[in-house]
Amino acid sequence: MKKKSKSVRGSATGRPIMRLMDVLGKRWTLRILWELRNQSVTFRELRERCDDVSPTSLNSRLKELRELNLVVHSESGYEHTAIL
Repeated sequence: MKKKSKSVRGSATGRPIMRLMDVLGKRWTLRILWELRNQSVTFRELRERCDDVSPTSLNSRLKELRELNLVVHSESGYEHTAIL
């Protein structure tokens, strides 16, 4: 009997790896991860480091990265999770 794969929000195929690839392929995502590589960064500082990306785009990418548990938001700002 074939097992049904659980649907993953944001992925047309329902596969988590495809969701990850979709998010990583979006504009600004890799730059955001790069800027978070060494330390926590506030939203404003991250925006400045990313060549003044629009607040809407930055907020959207950070939300997607938080949903994938790649980024967390703490009192000191945004930072990578232990996975990275």
